[in-house]
Amino acid sequence: MRKPIFAIVLMLLLNSLSAQLLPWAKGNTYRSADNPMYWKNKKPYEDYWQQDVYYQIKADLNDAEETVTGELRLVYYNNSPHTLNEAYFHLYQNAVQPGSLVDELYNKNKTPHTPHIFGPYEKEKKGTEILALQVNGTAVDYNIDYTVLKAALNKPLTSGDSCVFSIRFKTYFDRGTIRRRMKKPPQPLHQRSHRYAAKSRNRLSRRFKAKTGCQELCR
Repeated sequence: MRKPIFAIVLMLLLNSLSAQLLPWAKGNTYRSADNPMYWKNKKPYEDYWQQDVYYQIKADLNDAEETVTGELRLVYYNNSPHTLNEAYFHLYQNAVQPGSLVDELYNKNKTPHTPHIFGPYEKEKKGTEILALQVNGTAVDYNIDYTVLKAALNKPLTSGDSCVFSIRFKTYFDRGTIRRRMKKPPQPLHQRSHRYAAKSRNRLSRRFKAKTGCQELCR
């Protein structure tokens, strides 16, 4: 009787682990052979390839500090015919800082620099900070050159293989005068959203009144 009982316990344990992994392990349906939009199912020519990623982000918004702190879990699929030893990520929030390429562009175009061209965070070169970076659960070396993060892989990633990146980060938002990919609104995000929703409702109400001539029922 011991073997059947052991087998049942083992099966229940595996099912429990499978259930815990289900949202993450089976969440990526885009790479399915049944998806007509997936690139492997509509190659323009035989040797065509592109890389795949699948990721989850958990983030917390601190409205008082106007920062976002979060954790990224990303599966990187190497579909190229090459073996990879490093990976790159873009940190767009680092573009607007003293000494950056954007700053250099403003200087070369002789765009006037005022004391307020950079916000308080930007003056301290705070855009997106990397708090921790792991590949397959192991910390790896990386370096950041403004908007480009270069991460070394702990082992070569061969063609057809995949690896999992775990990245903890903190992003700061500012109100400098340089155009940027992401810019803080004049008000906190939740206030801006409510005001926009109220304006939308008023705009729709005015349009409805104008089309229907309704006065009493639409007040």
